[in-house]
Amino acid sequence: MFRIAICDDNGAVCSAIENIIDDFFKTETMHYEIDGFQSGEELLKELDDHEKYDLIYLDIELARLNGVEVGRYIREKLLDDYTQIAFISAKSSYALELFQIRPIHFLVKPFTPRQVIGILEKAMELQGHQVK
Repeated sequence: MFRIAICDDNGAVCSAIENIIDDFFKTETMHYEIDGFQSGEELLKELDDHEKYDLIYLDIELARLNGVEVGRYIREKLLDDYTQIAFISAKSSYALELFQIRPIHFLVKPFTPRQVIGILEKAMELQGHQVK
C-alpha cells in the first residue's frame, strides 16, 4: 500500500493532485490511498496519531501553521526521514529555507500533471516500489 497525503488550503489544488494521482494508478497494479488535508494542523494531528505516509504534497503557504513548520515537525519532532515531502508554492523563493527539511521536490504553481507524476514515481522508486 502506497500512502499519499495532500495538504493545501485550496480544495481545488487538493482535488487536482488527487485526480492526477488517481489517473496514474489506473495503469498500476499497486494499492494506494490518498488523504486530503486543508491545514497543517489537520495533517499533524494525523501524524501524531501514528499515521504514516510515503509521500506528502505539502503547500508552504498555509493559514496558521505553514508548510515549512509542518516539514520541520515531521523531520525533527517525529524523527521521520522516511516520508518523502514535495513542497508546493506559487513562489519559488523558499529553496534555501527548505534545504534542511530535505524535500524530494519543490512544485511551483501552476504545475502540470507530468510534474505531479514525476514526483510520485521518484518517491515510489526511492521506497522500493516498482514503477511501470
